[in-house]
Amino acid sequence: RGDSLIINKCHISGAQLEGGVGLSGGYLNIDSTSITENAENGIYLLNYGSAIVTNSVITKNGGDGISAGSGSITLKNNRIGVDGKGNAAGNRIGVNVYSNTTGSIIEDNIIAGNDSTGIIINGGTTNVIKGNYIGTDKDFNNLGNGSDGLFIGGRCSVTFQSSLDSANYIGFNKKHGIYSQAMTLGNVSFNYIGVTPQGDPMPNGKYGVYLETSRSYTTIKGNLIGFNGEGGVHYEDNN
Repeated sequence: RGDSLIINKCHISGAQLEGGVGLSGGYLNIDSTSITENAENGIYLLNYGSAIVTNSVITKNGGDGISAGSGSITLKNNRIGVDGKGNAAGNRIGVNVYSNTTGSIIEDNIIAGNDSTGIIINGGTTNVIKGNYIGTDKDFNNLGNGSDGLFIGGRCSVTFQSSLDSANYIGFNKKHGIYSQAMTLGNVSFNYIGVTPQGDPMPNGKYGVYLETSRSYTTIKGNLIGFNGEGGVHYEDNN
């Protein structure tokens, strides 16, 4: 508790384990590591100061690939739910960020092939999601997550990119590309949702963007949204 943990170029596996890597408090840095086949979460972070996970493969864990409950987390250039050969090797949920997280950055990852949702953000502020392939990979193969690509809930603030050079590519997910129940969603700009930059279909099963209760400070602009099963953008006002 309160110490630092650095893991580099390791393989952490064991279906009998409760979790692959767990940390309460302190600083965590994981780079170029395989975390796979743990019975519960691959990485479980609670009451931590900050965590950085880069260039790693996180697959086949029985719980979340990454579960983060407080502090700030940076995920960059990881494969979460897809193995090193590009095959689906899902966790239950790819990334689960909740409670009191602040300033989390999810950038340049492949988050696909998970049994349920690709990314859940359920609480926290100033979360940024950019440059990710969610439900697909860099060749736009069908590696859809089993539920929504991204689920946003609670009183949180999330920005989905702000320029074309680091767009998210969200396709082939079984339900919605983005599903929000958040009071404040934030900025959804310059993403490809259900369609590739070349105009080819990568449909999500339901809506590209589904806003259930997001009704303050939500901006949707500059996105290319198409081919989704039930429509592009749906807004539901329950008031």
